[in-house]
This record gives sequence, structure tokens and C-alpha cells, in this order.
Amino acid sequence: MKVETSTRTAIALSLVLALLVLARARQQPAPSPVKPEVELPSIPPTASILENLRIEVELTRQRIDTIDVQLWELSETSHLCAGLREVFTRTWGIPTESTPDPGWSLPGTILSIGMREPSACLVRLRRTATASDWFETVLHVEAIGAPVAELESKIADLNPHPELHGVKWRDTGLGGEPVELWANVRGGLVVGVAVTMEGDPGDSTWHSVLARYGAYDSSIQDEGVSVWTWRRAHVVFRGIAQDAPWPQPRHPKHPMVGGMAIVEIGRVLSSS
Repeated sequence: MKVETSTRTAIALSLVLALLVLARARQQPAPSPVKPEVELPSIPPTASILENLRIEVELTRQRIDTIDVQLWELSETSHLCAGLREVFTRTWGIPTESTPDPGWSLPGTILSIGMREPSACLVRLRRTATASDWFETVLHVEAIGAPVAELESKIADLNPHPELHGVKWRDTGLGGEPVELWANVRGGLVVGVAVTMEGDPGDSTWHSVLARYGAYDSSIQDEGVSVWTWRRAHVVFRGIAQDAPWPQPRHPKHPMVGGMAIVEIGRVLSSS
């Protein structure tokens, strides 16, 4: 069945908006343990709609993390991505994300669009953390000083892995990227938390730490590892540069682009 580009654009946009609403609905915590009267619809991991449209959904338990809507043109010359970009730009303005594809930052979500192969177009919705509450909803700094059982109940849907001196789990960062988290536990209490991520898109994590804790007390760089310390707040930000130009400043003022970023709060020991 052949579908005109304008029609396919409208179909894709409608699907994206509908799935965005569904994703947000499924992310809302239940107000009580009472089973709701109306169940949210179930989405299979992969579904094909029409002849040239495919949807893939990545889930963490009942939470939707990523929705991919991929469309194919029937001709080799595709104008579908260009048409979708035009519609999205009219709706949400100029893209705020440029790597790897043009993207729009929506509340709690990043919407991107790009070519994937000849005559194919991928529209991706990625769940992101929110800068205003990232420390509480992802890093769980409020758990420091509390029994580890309280933290485990909050992250139960994220498949936490108890270890000898702590708990490991994965979640979503400010740029929508997966992050590794670790809670250091002593005597049944959480004494520190840490997050590790491959890169920090737009320095969003770095800026969130500055916004919360203010100016750092010291910075030092040694062999590609930069460390910023907020002594009174017991916060450490580590930036590990990859293929960084040399020489690097002895006392850097901000992380290098790319590489790995680690944020440690409280008493944090290596989980290895």
C-alpha cells in the first residue's frame, strides 16, 4: 500500500504525539496500591503498522525509556525526514540538540529525527531526567543517611543489584543516555551515592552540579583525569577525557567534551 509523503508525515507525527502521551502516563507513579479500573494499553517491543512503518519500544519494567518510529519511502529519493523536520520545527522551534541527529528537548523527553538508510527515516523519543529534580529522582541523594531498604524500595523497578558494600542500578541521565549508579552502604545505611556516564551531552550534568552546589573549591588535572571538589558538600566531579589535546590545564575550569563523567556525593568507595 503506497502512502503519500504528506500523509505519512501526518501519520508519523500523530503516532509520536500519541506515544509521547502514553509514555508520560505510564511514567506517573500510582497514587495508591489499589489497582486502577482502566489498564494502560500494552505495547509490544516491536510492531509493524501499514507496509512501511515500524515501532520499537524499550522498557524498564513498566517504564517506557525509548520509542522508535521508523518509516520507509517506496522511492529511493526520500523527502520524509525533511517533511518531518519542517513539521517539528514549526511545532517546537529550532532543534536544541544536534548530535547525532537534530533533536527537540521536550519536558522529560528528547525527540530526534534522522536518516538511517536510503529511503528510511527514524523518529526517536528518549526519556530523560529533569534537571530540577535529577538529584532526587535519579541520583537519590536524599537516601544518604537513611536505611538502604528505603532506597531499594524506590529503585525496585530498575533491577537493582545488591553487592557486598552497596547497591548498583541503571537509570536515565539528563541527556537521555543510560547511566550507572552506585550507593555505598555501611551498617545498613546509605553513606554515599555516585553516577557514572559515558559523556555528558551539553555539559548538562556539570551545570546541574554547579547550580545545586555553587562554585567548586578546587580543581586538578592529572594524565587526562580532571577532578573538581566541593569540600563542604562532600561532592566530587571527575571528568575522564578521551583523546584530549595536550597539554591540558593543571587546574581546569570545566570538563572536556566527550569522555566519561563521574559524580560522587557523600562517602563513596569503588564498587569494583
